[in-house]
Amino acid sequence: MIELMSIVALVIPLFFVSVLIDEYNEIIFEKYRFRYFALRDRLALLVVKGDLEEDSWEFEKIVDTINFHIGAVETMSIERLVTLLIEHHTSPEEERRVRIINNKISNIEVRAIMEEFMTITSSLLYRNSRVQIKSVILISKLFGEGSVKRIKTPKLALQKIQHHKDALAKTA
Repeated sequence: MIELMSIVALVIPLFFVSVLIDEYNEIIFEKYRFRYFALRDRLALLVVKGDLEEDSWEFEKIVDTINFHIGAVETMSIERLVTLLIEHHTSPEEERRVRIINNKISNIEVRAIMEEFMTITSSLLYRNSRVQIKSVILISKLFGEGSVKRIKTPKLALQKIQHHKDALAKTA
């Protein structure tokens, strides 16, 4: 009986800690969602001011991208969100899309919005994948680089996002 009471005494605090962690993560996700909302609003203000056409390629593609990230943050678990962002930001389609954006955007304010978008996305991905990054580094040190070659890591996605951000800043 004492063993059962000890287990219950241990499980109850762990349950409450788990609930608190979930609530904290929800608050953090809300913060990221609102940062994406702010970017979308800045883009809409450019349309209102007449600096950007509402039916322009830049406006439509960037709003779609921001909305995708808002939806992902709003509806997915941390694990699924990290996996989705890694797949999205390491895909050949994303490489092509970023090249097009880089070549087509001439408005400095739109470029600044895209740079901030990449900063927010990097921050979100890093915040939610630090342990995974460290685990992959540890595994590669213990078992060699070949053991993690096929794993799409958050580190690769973070590097690609930073590369895209740097390329965007250089052409401004």
